[in-house]
Amino acid sequence: MYRPRIKDLYDISNETIEELITEIYEKCDLVEGTYEVKVVEDDPKDNKFLACALEGKANYLITGDSHLANLKNYHGIQIISAKQLLEIVRRQGIKGGRKWQRLTKERLRERA
Repeated sequence: MYRPRIKDLYDISNETIEELITEIYEKCDLVEGTYEVKVVEDDPKDNKFLACALEGKANYLITGDSHLANLKNYHGIQIISAKQLLEIVRRQGIKGGRKWQRLTKERLRERA
C-alpha cells in the first residue's frame, strides 16, 4: 500500500495506510510457514503465497501478480485484485469499510 502508484491511485496518507494495516493485522491469523506447494511454474517464488494462504485457511489471496491472478481460485481460496477486495469490503460493510469506501468511492467510479 505504500507504493507511490497505490497511494496516488487511492489518494491515501501514510497514517491511513497504518490504520488499515492495523485493522487487517488484527483480523489475520499468523501461520508457521510449513506448507509447500508447487503450482506456479513460471515464477516459483509465487508459490509461497499460495502455501501461506492454504495453511492459513484464507478465503482470499489479494494480488496484482499475473501468475497468481490467472489461477483465480486455489483449493477454494479466491484470488482477487485489490480493487475486488475494496468492492467486497464496501458491499459487506466490514469494519473499516467506510474508510475504504470514502477513500475509494470516487476512484472506483472513475475507473468503472
